[in-house]
Amino acid sequence: ALQDVGTQLAQHGGGRFILDALGDGFQLPPILDDDSAVSVYFDSQGRNLPVDFELNEIHRQAEGSPIIRYSRALRENRIDEINFIGKMEGSGTLIRVPRNRLADEHFIRAEQIIVGKNDTRHRVNEDCRNLLGRQSPYPETGDKIIFLKNNKDENVVNGMMGVCTSDYYAYSEKSQTIKVEVDVEDGRSMTANVLVPYFQDPGNKDAVYEAPGWSRKKNLHADYANAITCHKSQGSQFNSGIVLNEPLGKTDEMRRRWQYTADTRFANSLIIAV
Repeated sequence: ALQDVGTQLAQHGGGRFILDALGDGFQLPPILDDDSAVSVYFDSQGRNLPVDFELNEIHRQAEGSPIIRYSRALRENRIDEINFIGKMEGSGTLIRVPRNRLADEHFIRAEQIIVGKNDTRHRVNEDCRNLLGRQSPYPETGDKIIFLKNNKDENVVNGMMGVCTSDYYAYSEKSQTIKVEVDVEDGRSMTANVLVPYFQDPGNKDAVYEAPGWSRKKNLHADYANAITCHKSQGSQFNSGIVLNEPLGKTDEMRRRWQYTADTRFANSLIIAV
């Protein structure tokens, strides 16, 4: 695809060229952190900005993937193909079933679960940890966590995930933190100093402010990640997993964008629970 772009540019007199950004225009618009943040794909209202070239061939999944076929149906709003119940096969598998057909084992074996709402995320994470026998509200060996904010000093970015290789230890009342050893998805092993309010009071957006400002700035913001929201999943790739289909958006197109973004995170096999 990039060769084709280069050929077209060369035909228009361009010998050397720079591609500022590449991406999928049907993804969800990002949630920008502040008014100064910008996106190269969307304006402040979430509308697509004009592009010179659009790469619309998906490369995460193998040719013949049912995930590709389903995602194209979402893009083109082919209702009958979107709303089916059953199984699609090819180079991989896509199953679309009522949510009550899922058993506990589906959840605890899933490489990743993607949801729409934070309330759902907290509930699924709690259920998964209970099913796995976790005893503490704080991270234990084997727990999957996601970092919620960038931290340059620790080389951590928002949305990065890892797996705990130790139980929590070294609780500090002063900083409202604990330590836990984590194998991060970029290949590092690190000692993470994480804020505890996220684990003490899940779903309470204001709980983190119980930690002092200096600690919120210095230490890592993290939460459990058996389930993550679709917005947090952007940029990630998983081999298999579950999408709990609760598409968010004010319009039908934005809800289809939500489904498209969630479903295309998976490379091989996917269960969509509706």
